[in-house]
Amino acid sequence: MTLRNIYLSRDKIIGVALKKYSISLLDLRSILQNYSKGLNLSWVIPDNFKMEHSIENWFIFSKTLFNYLIENFFCKKFSFGREVELAGAKFLSSLGFEIVVMNYRVKGGEIDIVCKENDVFRFVEVKGNLVFRSEEIITRRKINKILKVSEDFTNEVFCQKLGYDALIFDGSDFVYYRDYLV
Repeated sequence: MTLRNIYLSRDKIIGVALKKYSISLLDLRSILQNYSKGLNLSWVIPDNFKMEHSIENWFIFSKTLFNYLIENFFCKKFSFGREVELAGAKFLSSLGFEIVVMNYRVKGGEIDIVCKENDVFRFVEVKGNLVFRSEEIITRRKINKILKVSEDFTNEVFCQKLGYDALIFDGSDFVYYRDYLV
């Protein structure tokens, strides 16, 4: 799936959320703004498509996260993995990273967070595992998938410098491993 396809389905995604939960666009904005507080959002992808800088447009490119936030607000069911990813994005934002997209998904796999630090695009795998040591959490197979998916991303968005990182939640705090995946 290309970023173009995600953009073309923008109105459909918003329309489904509004219809499914019988909410107004104003309510939707409020939900997304409350959950995005503390996130340093990058406008690289919306700018690619000459879209206005609105919170809805940013979340459209993070379709999985968009759906999760809406369902979480109405269903109050929590997914530990998604909670850790959202908290991880806030952690990275606090370090000065701009969040480009979350849950970038193509047929071959998914990248949890794509962020930007200065002119370097960083692909971050987020893990929340309380049992295993961090070295045991991310397998070689998973790393290969991330590398493959990042190729698809770099075909859509011009990137010269790349980094492949891991962000591990140990139950109380995050541990950030720069260039862990290469």
